[in-house]
Amino acid sequence: MIGDKILIQKLHKVKARKILFTFLNRVYKKNYKHVITIAGCSGTGKTEVAYVLRNLLYKQGLNSKVISLDDYYETNWEERNEVRKKKGLDYVGHTEIRWKLLRSIVDNFKSNKILKLQEIDKFAGSYELKRCESLGLDVLIVEGIYANYLDKVTFHVFLEGSVSETRAFRLERNKEKQTTFRELIVKKEYQEVLKRKNVANLIVGVNGQIREIRC
Repeated sequence: MIGDKILIQKLHKVKARKILFTFLNRVYKKNYKHVITIAGCSGTGKTEVAYVLRNLLYKQGLNSKVISLDDYYETNWEERNEVRKKKGLDYVGHTEIRWKLLRSIVDNFKSNKILKLQEIDKFAGSYELKRCESLGLDVLIVEGIYANYLDKVTFHVFLEGSVSETRAFRLERNKEKQTTFRELIVKKEYQEVLKRKNVANLIVGVNGQIREIRC
């Protein structure tokens, strides 16, 4: 989302290096279109890790594009909390994402077609539509809470972190006003995230340690 605060810390660089090392040594194939997803609880640094990973891939001679799930919700971020309050916490989850659109982007990426992307402009309160040439892209990085619900993926990554462990980073980013209702949403999101932890090819711990590799 345009206008989001990104705070890259040393720990994010550690996590990104672990992801890069595992990807290159266990998964990467030359002349192949790779999709990497980075999922985890709110406040685990998914966005920061994704952008550090993009830079590391570039240093390896690989071009990549980062897509944030925050730009692909069914409802605009300014209206989302009101919609959630009306529909209740059961509404909160991976079904809020426009998966059909995201799957079409992945398909176009793999077919070397033009990518029709969207990005929320926080300051304008609207979407920006962008066209991106995918022919020269080697890797598509999709980051977001529910990223591991995406299929046709080369490498699923899960960043560990409980609601209490990530609260400090969420407060520091100040992405959304922290209220009692927001805390309930974060807990519900965390429950949804854990349902797809089992598909992760790489699980990275809170302190950047590799917890498990399945590839």
